Amino acid sequence: MFSFFAFFILTLGNKYFSSRQLIMVGGFVAALGYLLNAFAPTVTFLIFSQGILHASGCAASYGPAIVLLSTYFDKRKGLANSLANAGGSIGGLCIPLLIRHLLDTYGLQGALMIMSGILFHITAAGALMRPFLMNTNTKTNDKQIKIVLIQDKETSKTANGSSPNEKGEHESSKMFVQLEPQVSVQSERSLGSHHSIVLDKLSGSALNLYGSMGSIANAITVVSFAKSNPSVHSSISEVDKSKCSCCSNLFNCSILRNHSFQLLMVTGLLCVFGSALTITFIPPFAKDYNIPDDKIALLVTISAVCDFIGRFAIAWIADSGFLRRNHLVGVCIFISGVAAMLNPFYTDFPSFAAYAATYGLVGGVYFSLYPLLIVDAVGQENLSDGLAIQFQVHGVSFMVNSFLIGYLRDITGSYHGSFFLIGIGLLIGTVCLFCEPIARKLEEKRTKTKLTG
Repeated sequence: MFSFFAFFILTLGNKYFSSRQLIMVGGFVAALGYLLNAFAPTVTFLIFSQGILHASGCAASYGPAIVLLSTYFDKRKGLANSLANAGGSIGGLCIPLLIRHLLDTYGLQGALMIMSGILFHITAAGALMRPFLMNTNTKTNDKQIKIVLIQDKETSKTANGSSPNEKGEHESSKMFVQLEPQVSVQSERSLGSHHSIVLDKLSGSALNLYGSMGSIANAITVVSFAKSNPSVHSSISEVDKSKCSCCSNLFNCSILRNHSFQLLMVTGLLCVFGSALTITFIPPFAKDYNIPDDKIALLVTISAVCDFIGRFAIAWIADSGFLRRNHLVGVCIFISGVAAMLNPFYTDFPSFAAYAATYGLVGGVYFSLYPLLIVDAVGQENLSDGLAIQFQVHGVSFMVNSFLIGYLRDITGSYHGSFFLIGIGLLIGTVCLFCEPIARKLEEKRTKTKLTG
């Protein structure tokens, strides 16, 4: 239900409400769901209060928070996302202890009511998440912006021996506009070290670098500035924003044709359940080997502490530029996958502790950096739509693989097959991430074909 609601919140919701409004409403609804849990008379009612109401509140809070956070930072997006996600690590350490105390002191109903009050603080946090407004003062003069009209080489060639005039007036006069980056930009924050100048409007229509000489004269009405990226998110420019009529009111369908984004969807399908569910199955796996309950609790603590440390270490590497983001995530997923494949060797507490620490250090990296991978693939302006689709992929992965993990445990009598499934998914996902350069080249070729076609 989280994935289902997230799709409509990040598409339709973002069209009519601000991210701050969605986060505040989401916090209220999530808290209301927990409050109703305290008075649930039946399991059917719990399905509504927890499975639907609380899930919709979480979806309204989490997705828009990621979108809004990505507008706050430029150079340190990796660290910012890791810091935000580190709240989950801290919560994993503190909240279970708090709930245990509340249960012992106030009982189940009282504990749920107090937790509901704590969840209401999401609304207060959302009120503090003000939208970022950038005031950009652009100085322009003849020396700072240089527009070069270059004749398309193809139009100067004859076709099958015919003269250029026989190819038609429109085709023979095809030109394109090249804007050299000689613009001084003053803004309230840094736009990054590299900028590309994007023609936002040409002849009153969508971006089209190719047009007749007559239209170019009146074409340049708006010049906007966008951070250049080594990825190919430029393919989701105005040129490629043709939306399918069936879903034009929901999201930008053109991102589904982006090869880099398609690769991210496959990676998410294979990796998300291993990145998220491993810590859920380590305790029962350890219990199969008669590890005491107090030590099993210590395994969870070890994983949470290492997760907190790992998020910041990996974020520092991501922001330093030492490795590309997709390669960094791929390395971490590979380590996590190899660790899962070694599950037959985990037979005592030290071995399980080593596995919990390894998973903690690298297991959460996917969740810290996948929003940035989406930005690299489709651009900041399409992050909300990209997240909406990616959440659906995650939801399918969770539903299918949670069932398969439990089914394998039931038919084999151990969790070895389940962890092999997790490891295989992570390792195949690693291969997908390292295929990103191939997807980027295919996307560049597709974009070039569309521009020249």
